[in-house]
Amino acid sequence: MRKGLPTSLAIGLVTGLLSGLMGIGGGIIAVPAMVAYLGMSQHKAHGTSLAMMVLTATASALAYSSRGEIDLRLAAMLAVGMVTGVYVGARLMPRVPGRHLRRGFGLLILGVGVRMIVG
Repeated sequence: MRKGLPTSLAIGLVTGLLSGLMGIGGGIIAVPAMVAYLGMSQHKAHGTSLAMMVLTATASALAYSSRGEIDLRLAAMLAVGMVTGVYVGARLMPRVPGRHLRRGFGLLILGVGVRMIVG
């Protein structure tokens, strides 16, 4: 069930605000919100979230860079591995049923949350 522009803008605003404040990836918020409130499939929500990151990462990087809070050498090294991993993951994703993606995503969020609370 698609809700349209107001819902999409609200999801984007909340995602961006929490990403900027907490330093978390927007996909943790955007993916479940797009599935629940925009009626997207899990696959399409994952892809859309990754496309969103191009713009949000650029805006965030500019803000952090202006304050000297980026280790560019480390970022470049991490990016090499990340680009490779994202490409492989995106190629494999169509073979994974949406139900398994949702469960895996939920377990990842749960694991990260427990890790943050415990230690």
